[in-house]
Amino acid sequence: MRQRTWALAIGIFFFSCKKEKTQYEVFFDKTFAIIKNKSIRKNELDWSKIEKSVKDSIGNFRDNNDVYNGIGYTLRLINDGHSIFSAPASSFPLNNKSLSIPEVQSKIVGNKIGYLKLTGYFANDSLSGLYALKIRRAFKKLDNSMNLSGWIIDLTDNGGGKMSTMPLGLSPLFQDSVIGYAINNKGEYGKQICTSNIFSWNVNKIDSIDFDSTLKNGNKKIAVLVNSKTASAGEFLSLAFKFQKNAKIFGTKTKGKTSHLELVLFGSKAKLLICTQYMCDHNKKAVQGPLIPDVECAPAKSLELAIDWIE
Repeated sequence: MRQRTWALAIGIFFFSCKKEKTQYEVFFDKTFAIIKNKSIRKNELDWSKIEKSVKDSIGNFRDNNDVYNGIGYTLRLINDGHSIFSAPASSFPLNNKSLSIPEVQSKIVGNKIGYLKLTGYFANDSLSGLYALKIRRAFKKLDNSMNLSGWIIDLTDNGGGKMSTMPLGLSPLFQDSVIGYAINNKGEYGKQICTSNIFSWNVNKIDSIDFDSTLKNGNKKIAVLVNSKTASAGEFLSLAFKFQKNAKIFGTKTKGKTSHLELVLFGSKAKLLICTQYMCDHNKKAVQGPLIPDVECAPAKSLELAIDWIE
């Protein structure tokens, strides 16, 4: 009888001493579960070990900063090369530079070849939409200027941005409306479609612009220029042209951020961009690393070689 009573007493003692989770640790646990379930690397990693490493490192979750440090450390341990966490004090992905919509360099090169240079642009939906319109206006101005022999889309140093922005600006160039595939951690494929002025993911409309989508100079060769700083949405657009006929990529291999990010917003205005899907080529093969150009060459030679190919 005494043994059973003693065992019960010990059980009560250990139960009463068990540390209750703070509201901040509960919040971290929920965020960790989101990351685990959505991460493209879900099936590759020991998540129990990652969680233990993070909690051992943080110790006690006493405030938001402990949670933010835990999320940031989690992403470092996942090491997918693309996911980003931004605490409220940080201005990513919208900062002072983002408030100024970049110029679109456009000109005629070689023997009547339309040339457009697009820069990466990280901004909110409204500003990204304005950038798409600016691209379309520059593109249409070249298209209306004369009968062109081809197009050059310069994506060197393009660090990315919102996935739909640049394709919408250039959508009249896409002969095939399917411009991409993606695969998630369940082996499910998504399809990116750009028709006229609408960008969709599968059957879901993501973005659109309202601008003339007719094209005088269609069915011409398209050369895409890339380098080691071409990343993320810049790589997606490069790959999109590989779904089209008469397109070639020139330059050096790209940055290798060939994955799609999903945005998670927190009430504190913190932002989590988690890598959820790999980009795929037209054969639905996942691209896990840099894009290899069709014509590998020094960046200084890519424009010259592109002009030669088109002419």
